[in-house]
Amino acid sequence: MELKTSNQEGVLVVRLRGALVQVNTSRLESALKTSLHAGEPRIVLELSDVTFVDSMALGLLIKFHLQARDAGGDLKLVNVPPMLVDSLRHAGFGTKMPGFASIEAAIANFE
Repeated sequence: MELKTSNQEGVLVVRLRGALVQVNTSRLESALKTSLHAGEPRIVLELSDVTFVDSMALGLLIKFHLQARDAGGDLKLVNVPPMLVDSLRHAGFGTKMPGFASIEAAIANFE
């Protein structure tokens, strides 16, 4: 998995590429923890180049979604692959973690 981070309008934007599986999620987890601990709970994940998400990575996304919400922010998903949409729906988070068509739309939804 490749990961690129940037900050847009006070929002952590994380672009992911490749398979998101337990053995390679440590960089993502570190980036999300750092943002939350810095008091920046507004996070956007851009997922158009994600090819696979295992159950452990799904759990990580849900965990940080809940932590971001508890901290007064949110974790928003952009260009969600169909297999992740299905997984989120089966986990009961399909409507709690809606997808956005663009990073700009997700950032605008924070306001």
